[in-house]
Amino acid sequence: MATLPVPARIFFNDFAFELVDYSVKRNSEVVSSASGLPSDENGRRYIAFLMDASIICGDILTSDSGSFEVTEIAYDSYNGKPDMIKAYY
Repeated sequence: MATLPVPARIFFNDFAFELVDYSVKRNSEVVSSASGLPSDENGRRYIAFLMDASIICGDILTSDSGSFEVTEIAYDSYNGKPDMIKAYY
């Protein structure tokens, strides 16, 4: 778990122009939608979401740019508490 220098909401507001809308499919059914920030870390790709997103391993995230299966979930923290979901694919 990495430590964020600012709350995730501020981070997302600062990069609002890069947010991508994703539908979240679980067990072949769309269960929600969420805005995320595509990124990578040490050559591993992930999509960052705010903590209120319902994302678990095995979910399929779909946007205009494609579909991605979540293979791992990690969290970045702010002030010692999880504050951002990292959905690796």
